[in-house]
Amino acid sequence: STTVVTPGINSSYWVSTTGINSLTPASYIDLTANVRPGAIGVGAQVFASSTASPSTNSGFTYNALAGTVTVLAAGTYTYDYNVSVEEPGTLTLTDNGAAIPNTAFGRTTGETQIIGHGVITVNTGDVIGLINNGSSAALTLYATESGNQNVATFSLVAMVAGTPGATGATGATGPAGDRKSVV
Repeated sequence: STTVVTPGINSSYWVSTTGINSLTPASYIDLTANVRPGAIGVGAQVFASSTASPSTNSGFTYNALAGTVTVLAAGTYTYDYNVSVEEPGTLTLTDNGAAIPNTAFGRTTGETQIIGHGVITVNTGDVIGLINNGSSAALTLYATESGNQNVATFSLVAMVAGTPGATGATGATGPAGDRKSVV
């Protein structure tokens, strides 16, 4: 039997923050959007005015109108995005409105998902977005199955030393420890 891991639903992110085998959760945010009418224009935010549902434990704020995430603690974060679109195109992460180098992913043909994954380093207060960038036209989100299906997801997870973990029952956990992670 297999289990589908869905960010924000049945997945957890853990990093060692106070030593080997720590169970303090990393700071994370997951955004999930269902079918959105209309299209994402060139340069437009994927999650702006969408039906995105945020899930976070701490360290981020989500601006639903702008479709962006503000990072509350400087550090290095992993990111993942997965967006189902009907046209060829390219998506890119932005930091305070400027494209982040090496975060653009896309395809030149077909109707499938555009998937991006990597690592970014950001400052406290940076505003992170996901935009239609480098596409020749607007992109239309689509569902491959009938019913309530997620068509766009985005995650940021605190990763390395110096990035604070989540605030727990005993207060803030402080800066992350070594780079070992427990999954």
